[in-house]
Amino acid sequence: MDSLQFDDSWVCVTDTAAQAKKRQRTPQSLNDSVPAVGDSPSPPVADQPTSETTLTDQQRESLARTRREAMLRSALEQPYINTSAESANLGIALSGGGSKAAAFGSGVLAGLADIDQLDSASYISTVSGGGYAAYFYYTHKIFPHLRKDSLGVASSKELYHDCVRLPGATTSGRPQGEDDFEATAELKNRIEAAGACARYELVTRDVNGKPTLPNHYQGFVRCQQDMLNPGKCSIESTMGDFGLSGAMVASNLLTAIPSYLSTIVFDWGIPTSPAAETYRTGIGLAYGATVRHPASLKNIPANPGYLQYACDSPNTGFALDCAPGPGYPSPIPLTFEELLETYRSARTAPERRVPFWIINAVASQQRSFFGWWNISPPNTTSSDIFEMTAVSHGSGRYGYVSAPPSLHKLTVLDAVGAAAAFLDPNQNAVGSSPIKRGALGVLMRLGNVDWGIDISNYNVTDARRTLHTVMPFPFFDAPISKHILHRGLPVEDKERVGSVFIRLIDGGNGENLGVNALLKRGARNIVISDAAQDEFGNFADVCELRRRLSHLPDSSSEVGGGFAKNLYIPGLPEFSEHCDTLRTADPPKGYGVHHWPFSFPVLVGCVRKQKIEPEGAASCDDLDMTTENGQPDARLFIVKPAINVPHLRAQQTWHVQNSSKELRVQIRDCLLPHERVTDAVASQRMLNCDSALFFISNWEGKLGDCQRFPQHSTVLATANSSNSIYAAYRELGRQYVHRLEPMLKLAGQSPSGGREVFERIAHEQFKQSQGFNSKALPCDKTQHTPTRSKASILSASSP
Repeated sequence: MDSLQFDDSWVCVTDTAAQAKKRQRTPQSLNDSVPAVGDSPSPPVADQPTSETTLTDQQRESLARTRREAMLRSALEQPYINTSAESANLGIALSGGGSKAAAFGSGVLAGLADIDQLDSASYISTVSGGGYAAYFYYTHKIFPHLRKDSLGVASSKELYHDCVRLPGATTSGRPQGEDDFEATAELKNRIEAAGACARYELVTRDVNGKPTLPNHYQGFVRCQQDMLNPGKCSIESTMGDFGLSGAMVASNLLTAIPSYLSTIVFDWGIPTSPAAETYRTGIGLAYGATVRHPASLKNIPANPGYLQYACDSPNTGFALDCAPGPGYPSPIPLTFEELLETYRSARTAPERRVPFWIINAVASQQRSFFGWWNISPPNTTSSDIFEMTAVSHGSGRYGYVSAPPSLHKLTVLDAVGAAAAFLDPNQNAVGSSPIKRGALGVLMRLGNVDWGIDISNYNVTDARRTLHTVMPFPFFDAPISKHILHRGLPVEDKERVGSVFIRLIDGGNGENLGVNALLKRGARNIVISDAAQDEFGNFADVCELRRRLSHLPDSSSEVGGGFAKNLYIPGLPEFSEHCDTLRTADPPKGYGVHHWPFSFPVLVGCVRKQKIEPEGAASCDDLDMTTENGQPDARLFIVKPAINVPHLRAQQTWHVQNSSKELRVQIRDCLLPHERVTDAVASQRMLNCDSALFFISNWEGKLGDCQRFPQHSTVLATANSSNSIYAAYRELGRQYVHRLEPMLKLAGQSPSGGREVFERIAHEQFKQSQGFNSKALPCDKTQHTPTRSKASILSASSP
């Protein structure tokens, strides 16, 4: 695309209620003012209400914006969607949650690729860490077609091939016998046949100098999980390698005081944090670069256990799609123009088909020096969600622009980084009170930890922006001056024009699953990777989605109805009550993610127009998948990092004595990536090999069944990830998605395809969940079990 220049006609949904009243125009006439683009049909939206006497001005304007947004979105996006708006079928939502969410989300994508459901999906919607996983998929699908220096085109299945860790084996040059567990001979043979890696290996064992399995794509991702230390390919374990770059910390401290000039004395809207740049660079290298020679991954030095690689030029060096940089390599990022070109080319080249990608950040409600003291009420309209695609960008609060974010000189990597900027003074996800948020904000501001990105607010003039940048504090647009300048405007309009910049921060400050974007687009079947930190199983992100949906107009109201807004999950008893009391429950309550009771491990649920009371097994029966009455109902498939620890202990391990009569754990069975489960309940609950090996090798006796896996801390997993953590979470997500194959293939045949299978699973999960009610948890980690050896704990239930 040629260089972009701003055009006022691109802006949609920015007329204020006050302006509309002044011109004596109704919300419907505001809708009519949006020009139609193309011949594509609009997605279903609510009918025009027959009476608006009970609606406030703000509700009328909000309704008008929703309709106008839908019209703009349909006109711009529909030519590039795999299926039409009337038959939009599969949407994929990858949640936030840092490196852990990236690994698990990668597994969800790998599983969908394995069952031929990834490339043909209609949409992928990402938040924060889920964007890393999507970035890998899109860069490796797009770069080989558009960039000359390439290893060649790989299928989606090939991108996710990887070796399986072989218990008890280690590579030369490393200490032997570090594993205090082993596998049966039969299991070792199966792993060897599938493609095995020793403990410190990244690629499968060689045959004639070449890997037996082309797993270099995943091997390179695995070795770069310390994204705060870019350009480091490591074979170290998690405990042996803490992933913070000393250069990053030093540079951030050295630039802290100079940064105050542009962030406190003045407000220039320019990036000043080296840590933020390091973070984005780490994402770009780990998930966007490709090792040039796959055999190079065999040569990572055993001591010190990592390689700090270099990119000599864009066309030479250790990796593709990177270049020399200051201190470490610099990624050559994916651009929105490359993404759009891929959508266009797929019309005539189906092999290049990819889902339409929606990147979800949050447009900070309080973007200012005082952003830390955010005392605004929680957002209820999702107007804070800032969507970025190859054809548009914007939010309900600021309006939508029919141009890609490259209008603001952002690349796709910039957008992914902004949507994952969890360290920013304007965040509101951490800290339950203004005082706590303020304290965190002060520390981040003084430490120059500003990971968000500022773009120009397209609702204000360039003249005002210029004046703003030359005025020192307190004369620039602090909240006090905002209220003076815009006195008399509705609150929503004050927020829209209150700042000359729009601050983009971590999407987890809004709706952390990415489901809202898919529901707006009429997706009928939504696979959700719900991988944010949730050690108590309280499903806080699903509860937040439920809360936001509940504020949509009722189907029977004068607004006209047609919104799917009622969320149900039959396998989580009393879920509505649980969500309503989530913030006040003491002690915390949740559903045990270490005692997952379901033979079908993917939770099914729905979002529907009809309110069902009481909630139960039939809450998701007889869904209306048509568009005759507004938005279609949607089926949800929630893929959660959750396992059944008692089953693992009883059915997959036993203890044996070695030659020294020491008690050791032996793994007797586990699932390999190409294997599918049978109908036997025991097999359905069996854990895959990489996840089982990681779980056992990282056992902490004092935690009993309540181990850190599969719910590591988001922050610690991001700062101290490793190739083994990545593989464990990826394979868990992949394993669970494999179970969706029959259901998704039926769903792809028609809007209501697979209804009977879906309802049967929902009823089965309701039955299996009895006794699984939200309650004070057996895995409350303040009540640790007595410390015992790994072997004695794991074998406690073994025959």
